[in-house]
Amino acid sequence: MGSFTGHKSPDFIIQKNNKIYSVEAVVANFSQNSKPEEERNFEDVYGENDIYQIIDASIFRTLNAITYKSNKFLTTYSTKECVASNPYIIALADYGQINYGQAAFYSMMSVLYNAAYDPEGKLDLKILCDDSFGNEYKYIESCKNHNGEKLPLGLFSNYENKHISAILFTCTLTLGKLTSLTKNHTPSRFVYLERQHIKQIRYSGSETDESLLDGLFLFLNPYAEHSVELESFQGKGLTVITGDLENENEFQIHCKNSSTLIRRKVGMRGEERRLLKDIDKFIFHPVVKQ
Repeated sequence: MGSFTGHKSPDFIIQKNNKIYSVEAVVANFSQNSKPEEERNFEDVYGENDIYQIIDASIFRTLNAITYKSNKFLTTYSTKECVASNPYIIALADYGQINYGQAAFYSMMSVLYNAAYDPEGKLDLKILCDDSFGNEYKYIESCKNHNGEKLPLGLFSNYENKHISAILFTCTLTLGKLTSLTKNHTPSRFVYLERQHIKQIRYSGSETDESLLDGLFLFLNPYAEHSVELESFQGKGLTVITGDLENENEFQIHCKNSSTLIRRKVGMRGEERRLLKDIDKFIFHPVVKQ
């Protein structure tokens, strides 16, 4: 096997079930042209914002981040046998806009599989297929950057990026989430969870059904040279997405022992009826007696 010197080693080396994974971590940050985070307001956090604008912004920032780490493999690690002979995973956190945490997994469907999420039927594109939730997607070939240059999408739609085995993605896992997972945190807060087909709310002191892995997505590359063993990536809340349309007629989405997390909001207890417009449709979790 090859060896590493200095800074030329992957961010993480994981060994599980006699298999070695090289993981490079990257954050999709705000661009210079983005609305700055200090201008973020309550509507940006709690409102039903334009999902099309949110997805478009996320596509550009995440594509840029993945391309950076892809190039790092090709220029730095491809000659290292200990990396090149094992699965290479890019761990990506998307916090590149004031509406971060609201793109769910939809932007990544475009970036990786040429699949555009179109919940309101606004996109004049050909229908591609559905996912296992029943969401319809349309075929999107490229996106445009701020200079009008077309950037190709569908990184996992052919063998061009076979060196990338998977993308481990989140846009909701923050330090604030870690705090809200504790039973007793002050001041008292509400925690809103929008899952696929269900909305929930709990309060500080409640027994939570949310896990650390809720909101974490593993996107598999069907053309990968070194595939990921799913037995190595198990845990309640982790959602695995497969885009193998050559052998399947839909995108397969599986969430272990849970329902896929789409969006979460946290606020001060007592403010939920002002901040959450459809609170009467939620399921409440009772407070556990201490």
